[in-house]
Amino acid sequence: MYTKKILLGSLLILLSIIVFLFVFEALTINNNDKTTPPNPDVETEQILSSDTKNITLLISGEPITLQNGVSEMNIADDSESTRVVSYFGNEVEQDIDNDGDLDKVFLITENTGGSGTFFYAVGAINDDEHYSGTNAMFLGDRIAPQTTETADNGEVIINYAERLPAEPMTTPPSVGKSMWLKYDVESNSFGEVVQDFEGESVSNAKEKINLIRVSEPTEGSTVGSPFLVSGEARGYWFFEASFPITVVNWDGLIIGQGYATADGDWMTEEFVPFSGTIEYNLPPDTPYKHGSIIFHKDNPSGLPEHDDAMEMPVMLE
Repeated sequence: MYTKKILLGSLLILLSIIVFLFVFEALTINNNDKTTPPNPDVETEQILSSDTKNITLLISGEPITLQNGVSEMNIADDSESTRVVSYFGNEVEQDIDNDGDLDKVFLITENTGGSGTFFYAVGAINDDEHYSGTNAMFLGDRIAPQTTETADNGEVIINYAERLPAEPMTTPPSVGKSMWLKYDVESNSFGEVVQDFEGESVSNAKEKINLIRVSEPTEGSTVGSPFLVSGEARGYWFFEASFPITVVNWDGLIIGQGYATADGDWMTEEFVPFSGTIEYNLPPDTPYKHGSIIFHKDNPSGLPEHDDAMEMPVMLE
């Protein structure tokens, strides 16, 4: 009799547990069904992420993805050296692709295990859903960025300090420089724009004839890449026996750079022969073939009052 009571009690407890579980499940389902339905009168706002610290960009064509402002990877499988790309800042908003909405431009740094710290300018293109990174524009090694500004026609101005050409990298940057950048949609990259470029303006060679005389190429001639330059310039047009030359397209965009070298003693105020070979890259879809070769007086001081240049229009192949 005692055993039957125990079995009956156990059965009642088991039935109580089953009933409790059944009621609990029913209440849970009922509560889940009472979730608030979406209000059709309230529009869902799609917010565009403005976090340029989490974006994929390109350095020399290689995709680099920043996560919280940093990308870190081994330089090689068998190497302990690490390549670190970091968000630096100096961010501005500008419609660089001329589509009516604001994009962003900012600076990054790259360290590859050595002593160098390479600075780049990067664009973040706004396509109404997210930002996509551009090819990075190299600015310099261990420069001192100052400010980034916007200009007309979607251009961006990067202001920074660099060193004189003859100074070692251990010298703190002290020479101010402003680089004007213009974004090209087709190549998804920036190019440097020469300021005060007057397009198809008449050459100023006659004004500079007492400073520099170019014999090759001649004004208005057609040049292909590479091409030879030669002539003569006053000794103070050079620094360390050379001076820079740039090639610009019809829009003032730099498409080639190089140097002319003195063919003789340049430590003089007299005319010194020079020569050099210059290369440029003219995209095949360029609408106009005219451009200019600009022969710059070398200015190691970086002071604008010491700048000078001779501009010569040519046709580009």
